[in-house]
Order: sequence, then C-alpha cells, then structure tokens
Amino acid sequence: MKCKQCGGNLIIRDGVYLCESCGAKYSVTDYYEDIDTYICYIESDHAGRRTKDSIIAQDLYQKLEANKIKSFYSRISASDLTGELYEKACNAALFTAKTVIIIGTSKENFESLLNHYESLYTGKIVIPVFSEMDPYDIPKNISAIQALNYNKIGADIDLIKSILNALGRSQEADRLTANSKHTGKKCKKVVWSIIIVAVVMLVAGFLVFGTDLFFKQADEAPIDPQLMQYNEAVASMEEGEYAKAIELFYNLTGYKDSDRQLQILYERYAGYYKDDESGVTIHFQIFDGNTANIDITSVVDGKQIRITESSLCQAAKAEFDFNDSENNQGTVSIKLENEEIRLTIVTYSNSNSVSIGNIELVFPLAAKSDKPFATQIDKNTLLSFLQTYTTLSDLRRKGFELELDHSTMGNRGFDTYIIQNTDIILAALMDADTSDSFVFAISAPASIICPERVGKNNDVFLEDNVLYLPDLSIMDHFLSLSDDTADVRTIENDTMISFASTLSLDTAHDVAGGFTMDELKQYYFIEYQAMREYNNRYSLEFSGIETLEDTDSYRIVSVYDYQNNFPTENYKIDKRTFQMEEFVPEEYDPALEEGPNVWCPNCGLGFYTTGIGNDGLTCRECGCVWLPMCYLCNAQDAVSIKSADDGQFVCNKCGGAWNP
Repeated sequence: MKCKQCGGNLIIRDGVYLCESCGAKYSVTDYYEDIDTYICYIESDHAGRRTKDSIIAQDLYQKLEANKIKSFYSRISASDLTGELYEKACNAALFTAKTVIIIGTSKENFESLLNHYESLYTGKIVIPVFSEMDPYDIPKNISAIQALNYNKIGADIDLIKSILNALGRSQEADRLTANSKHTGKKCKKVVWSIIIVAVVMLVAGFLVFGTDLFFKQADEAPIDPQLMQYNEAVASMEEGEYAKAIELFYNLTGYKDSDRQLQILYERYAGYYKDDESGVTIHFQIFDGNTANIDITSVVDGKQIRITESSLCQAAKAEFDFNDSENNQGTVSIKLENEEIRLTIVTYSNSNSVSIGNIELVFPLAAKSDKPFATQIDKNTLLSFLQTYTTLSDLRRKGFELELDHSTMGNRGFDTYIIQNTDIILAALMDADTSDSFVFAISAPASIICPERVGKNNDVFLEDNVLYLPDLSIMDHFLSLSDDTADVRTIENDTMISFASTLSLDTAHDVAGGFTMDELKQYYFIEYQAMREYNNRYSLEFSGIETLEDTDSYRIVSVYDYQNNFPTENYKIDKRTFQMEEFVPEEYDPALEEGPNVWCPNCGLGFYTTGIGNDGLTCRECGCVWLPMCYLCNAQDAVSIKSADDGQFVCNKCGGAWNP
C-alpha cells in the first residue's frame, strides 16, 4: 500500500492507514474511493483450498492493472487487513466501483455471490465471467447480461475493452482493438518493413549529415534508464524469469506500478510448503512490499521445533538470525528462484540436544499449498495462543487460515473462528486498544489436547493455570456460566475440550467483564460438580443449587430439582482438594435440647453433646480436641484447646494451661 501524496509505505495503526514517510492518514473507506472495477469471487472452497475462481481473478486483476484500470482484488488489495477493517475496505471498494466482475466456475459459486452481494450491484455495470461450466447454469438474475467465457481466446481483451468503454475511455479501447489485430504474418511483414525503411534512412542520413546530427538528437532525447529497466522487468516476467523480474522491480520502487508488480510476483511464492523426506514445513508470505513473514517447523525425535520470524526481504532473498522454540541460535536464508524456493538453515549454537541442525532444501512452487498443514498444530501451539496475548492478525501472519463461524456472531459479545481444515475453534474478543480481536479460549479434540485422558471420565480439570472443560461448549462457559452440565461419560479421541488460561481470562475480564480464573474454579469444582452429580443421578438436564455453609476449608451445598420430582441432595466439597461427599445433617433430638450446642474453634463444625468429660470434645471434621471453658479465668466465651505436646488445655482468653 502506497501513500497517495508521497508514495511512501502505508501501515495500519489505530484503524487507519498511516504513511511512514509523510505521516498522512487515510481512513479505510477513503483509501478505496477511486476504484474502477471490483472483482467479485469465492476465495476458498469448503475444504479451505484456494479456488480456481481466485486464480482467474488474480489473472484478470493483473491484466486490468496493466491497462491502468484501478481494480480491487481482495487477496492483494486488502491483504494487510483483517476482521471489521477488511469488511469496511471491501464494502467501500464495491460501493465506489463503476463496474463489477463476477467470476464463477460453478452454479453454486455464482449463487453464493449473488446471495451475499446482489443488493450492492444496483447501479453498477455487471460483467459475469465463467469458466468450465455451462453458461445456462448462470443464475437468471444475471443470465441476461452478456457473459464472457474465460477459456475463449481473446476473452480478456474483450473484458478490458468493455470496462474501458464503461469508464468513458473509448480511445484506449479503440487502441487496444487496433493493437490486437496486428498479429501473425501481417504483423511480421509490417515489422520487417519498418526495420528495412529505418535502416535505409539511417544509412542515408549518416552519408549526408555525418554523425553530428545523430549525436545531437540523442542529447536532445536521452533514453530513460528507469523505463528501460521497467521494460526489461516486464519482459523477464513474461518470459518466466521471475527472480530477475523481482530484482528489477525491487530497484524501481515508486516508479510506475513497479511496487504493485513486485507484490504480484511475491504472491506467486506465498503459501505453504513441505519436504516429505525431512518433514520440514515452511510458510512464506510478504506484506507491505518487502516484509517477509516466515514460519518454519520440523519434528526432531518426536519434538516440534519452530522458527518464526519477520524479516526485510532484499529483492529475491531474505536472511535473518533466529532463536528457535528450543532456544537454539543460527541463521536462515531464503532465496526465491524462478520455479522454487531455496531454504538454507545453519545452526551454530545448540543450547538443547534437539535442533533442526544444518539443512538446505528446495521447495518447488508446483508443490505449494494454499492451506496450513494441520500437523503443525499441537497442544503447545494452541496453549501458546492463550499464554501470550495473541490476536487474529498474529495468527494470520503465521499462516493460520481462519474462517468466521457466523452461527455464533454476537453471542455473549464475542465471535468464534474455525482454523480451516481442523476441528479447532477459537473464541475471540475485540480489543478497542488494538482494533483487533484476541484469543481468550479454545476448543479442540481430546486427541490433540489430552490424549492421556482418553478412556477416563469427562471431569473438569486444571493443569498449569489452564482450565479444561470436556464436553462443554466454548460459547457459554467462560464469559458467562450456563446451568447445563455435561453428562458423565468417557472421553473419546474426538471429544471436544474447551480451555482457557489465567492470562487469557484476566485479559478478557479487563476487556469485557466475565469471570476470573479463581471465580471459575470455585464454580466448576464446587457448584458445577455438585449439580453434575445430581443431574446424572436423576437423569436431569437442569437443577438448582444453594449454599448451606461456607468456610475457608469447605462448602456445603444443597442441590434440588426445579420440578420437585426428586428429593434434594446435600454435598460437602473440600476447597483445597475439591473432593466431594454426600452430606447428611444430624437429625434434631429433643432429648439433647438441654445439652450444650458446641462449635469447633478450629473449623467451625457444630453439634450437640450431652456431656463434656475430662478428655475434651473431638471434632470429627478436623480432629481438634477442645473444651468450651477455662478453669483459670472462667470467662463465659473462653475456649481451651488441647496441646499435642504435653496434653494440657490452653485458654484462648487468658493463655493459661490447665488440666481438667
């Protein structure tokens, strides 16, 4: 993205485009106010793979831009935007565009685009482009419009001419028509005729006027070296010498559309690569002209090692020092060649016995994938999203393809996203300070998160400040507390485990309220556990709960059926171990009414007794031995606790030691 005033690089900051050179600011909507053509297409299929529609869209985008038709192709035009800003950019570009190209390779893709965008096509010149499908399958809404067959020779020229005419640039369209006719033998004859005449004129001019005339003309009209370099770059790109074209365009920063052409070339290399023999994977992508984001992973001795870095790309090469996930140091070199990426890693400091080591690999572009490798996602990777502040933009830069789950939009104030090609769900909250959403909870299969618990009961558990909720939806169990509880059953490989960390919950609490980890622990290990036991016993979905007694060491709760079809049950839960047992209150005996009602001074347990005796009262809860009196001070509220050292009772009032 370039500044309209000075041509400097633009970066997104506080929701606006900011020029790094002159400081000019542009809102997202203002920046896309002069779009000529909006290219409408489906980017990914149901499996998360890039569609042929997207490839056609990129081809047409490059040709339109080459003819100075300012076009919006979201994969490139809004590559640095995410979430709400991305939607704003697309809507602004579509609103201002005079023409709209709808690309489809199937009836379903056309219908999907119409369902989503049809209301925005009003007043636009709409041009359908189809490929590898029956034109009669194009929806009736646009079937009356002359559609272009992308596979037909010259279809791209017809499309460009139509758009130029629609934009009022008919002279350019006429020139394009004239140029397209001069092909084949006729064109060759004209070219040779021009060459012969030029040679004859040059010889005659030299004989008559000598060399001064030609030297003076050269002085008067010097050849523009940048134009020569630009033309060479274009020719190199057309001939498949992409590495050379990158070098040439890179050194023409700011000249004509060199920056855009350079980004288009970089787009050829962006994606995911895997070397099957070594198991090394790499995700490579370039943003903002020359910032390369690289993510390299390798599994060594069953342990995943990862190198994640952002580095400036010097034309067709990126080099940087790394510190990997195992704290090994070294250097990485990535070289972009015509049809492949060459990766060289040198590890020069091994602080761990496990490292990637020294490798040199070649990744063919033909083997590139547009989707992440699911094998890169393990428990540690997911936990890292919660143990550090991680935004959706961070994840996209690392190569994770995220798909918004529209079924949960606006639910409890957060959205959920699916990592494409996986069953992993991320819950994200918008942070007004960063204008980006951050991950605060995750749901993933037990085979990834807790394979050691497969075959065990789906009880809530806590490990290393991370709370895990088997069989509970991510939607209702972190920012709010639902009364529904999971049935007691065995954890399977595909059992979904929702989890969040102390850090992620505290951050979510600061942004949107909700509950802290301590509050959730008290709920899930006490109230939830009691309701789950009760519901499982009586085959209920919902139950009510009430606290009968709450001390520092335990809580007694009463769980009941809202419909009064089943009896109330009482449970006592230890607050330190969260062990739960049924609690049966002592029945009242009128004969004990004259006896003292005593309470343990250590834990607070109360009970009736008919006599005290000389040995003292022993608490059945904590084991404390005490007498509710003192023979020395005779204070009415005195309590004497038996010492374990000498067996004497020590008064809590006067401090005196005595024996009954």
